Amino acid sequence: DQPSCSKTPGKILNLIVQLGTMNIDGFLVTSLCSHLAAVYFFTDSVRNQCPYVGYSCSNFDDFIAGKCSLQCDGKTHQCNRMGYWTSPTGGKGDLFLRTQDANAFPYCINHYQITLQSGSGYTQTRGTVTITLIGSLNTVTVTFDDDQTTFKRGSVENRFIPLTIDIGEVLNVDLNFKKTGNLISSSWYSSSWTFTKAIVLNGDNQNRYQKNKRIHGKRASDICYGEYGCFTTAKPFGKNNCCYYVLIKYIDLKLGGTLQRPFSLLPDRPDVIRASFYLYTRDSRKTRTEISRYTNLGSWSANKPTKVCIHGFVDSMNTPWWIDMKNALLDAEDVNVILVDWSNGNGFPYTKATANTQVVGAEIALFINYMIEDHGAKAADFHVIGHSLGSHVSGYVGKRVAGLGRISGLDPAGPYFENTDPVVRLDPTDALFVDVIHTDGAHNLLLGLGI
Repeated sequence: DQPSCSKTPGKILNLIVQLGTMNIDGFLVTSLCSHLAAVYFFTDSVRNQCPYVGYSCSNFDDFIAGKCSLQCDGKTHQCNRMGYWTSPTGGKGDLFLRTQDANAFPYCINHYQITLQSGSGYTQTRGTVTITLIGSLNTVTVTFDDDQTTFKRGSVENRFIPLTIDIGEVLNVDLNFKKTGNLISSSWYSSSWTFTKAIVLNGDNQNRYQKNKRIHGKRASDICYGEYGCFTTAKPFGKNNCCYYVLIKYIDLKLGGTLQRPFSLLPDRPDVIRASFYLYTRDSRKTRTEISRYTNLGSWSANKPTKVCIHGFVDSMNTPWWIDMKNALLDAEDVNVILVDWSNGNGFPYTKATANTQVVGAEIALFINYMIEDHGAKAADFHVIGHSLGSHVSGYVGKRVAGLGRISGLDPAGPYFENTDPVVRLDPTDALFVDVIHTDGAHNLLLGLGI
């Protein structure tokens, strides 16, 4: 049965119903669907829009399962174009290929074979691997298996991946590993896994991409948002690779995080947080203009220094203290002032807000780099001012903007940041000049909110 055609035995029942209702047209379409597919395929092949390469294999099930090579060597692995342009000197015997649905034209399916070689120090694991293929024309994410796969140390796994779009030449491969959620077996399966080799073969044109360096499959605790990058709850942002124990009254309490971050969450998507940028200048100090990478920049000028202000937890840019700061900055100097509002992502629970600071920092960094690269601004002319969680957002900005001029941290948030790795918090290396004002340094247990 061809794709989109009625399957047996449902096909038989469907035919009976159509005869009973005297639906002759429906009867013919159903009965001839797979039968006429050969005619449609051959006619489509005449137009030469698709390569229609067939590959030698013992049976179709093995072909779909990726057990047969898409490498065409003319000897062991024979291939040939199928349809009108088949070659009498090409591969012979049983050849297989995938097509799109019977009513889709052209029928083209791009045939890729993906090979993963495991090299982890662990004995084995079980889970799902999603693979992002970054091509010269398109980027796609596919699943290595419809079901979960068991990977063993040093094992090699092959899969056939059909794609309905042409991604062009494969430029890079990104892997995401998610351990099985089976509670019984998960205790002896590794939560992370390392692949030492990934090979992507485009069977249709025999182009081959190979990545030999160690590829660490991202854990279930990782998430990626395109140009914003990847984020994690793994150490140092949260959970250890294993666990640690705290002795309380001679009882071992098993925890799933670090001492500084016992419970960690992944950040929301950028379109959920919806960080907004509001511009003020001396000429428009009472009227804000929303600007972004996708709209014009209003009266912003690359010839003036730019002050970027970022609020903290359960705050917004509509509060009097930020309006007052904006006015003070404009009174002091002829500058661009941008107030960043991320109030859609800074609410309870606090752990989610701390996670969202990473995405907000990435968003601001993308915007600043855009103004530098496309509008002639200088990184040294940017001064980022953040309060509480906004201070650490400023740090994430500085980590992504080379040569950022200055960061002012206004009582940086302490909970979930104090005594953490420098990549987690605002650090003196995040800008050419970093100054910090501490006003609430009491211990967190005493309700101190700053570091």
